[in-house]
Amino acid sequence: MEVLAITWWMWIVAGLGMMAMEAFLPAGFYLFFLGLAALGTGTVTWLGLTETLFKQGLATLIFMAGVVAIRKPVVNRFKLTPQTSVDSMVGETATATETIAARGTGRVELRGTTWTARNLGDAPIPSQAKCRVERLDGLTLEVRS
Repeated sequence: MEVLAITWWMWIVAGLGMMAMEAFLPAGFYLFFLGLAALGTGTVTWLGLTETLFKQGLATLIFMAGVVAIRKPVVNRFKLTPQTSVDSMVGETATATETIAARGTGRVELRGTTWTARNLGDAPIPSQAKCRVERLDGLTLEVRS
């Protein structure tokens, strides 16, 4: 009677395939780490430690638990986009994209994005004029010329 199992090279191919698919799919590095788990299972199968499908499944679960535990710290370590605080916008200079009436609301451009802005001053802010961000109210910039 033949023992049901997956050969070691199938685990390796599956693991490398999942890791390669990560480059083409926005999976949040889950496929990459599951590929690592498959590579681990392929390695222990190659070493002869998991000769049955049950043992291979158990090894896969152990490796998956391990990669899930290390995924978040590794992803955070290699995060490429710095986190910027919107509170750091206070004091920056924005450009009005339209005339903003005194005590009225309009649109300004800051950091390459258009924002809703409230004019805190008593005079209107002309279109294309520079204004200073005084504070934030949710997603509305409160500005003054």
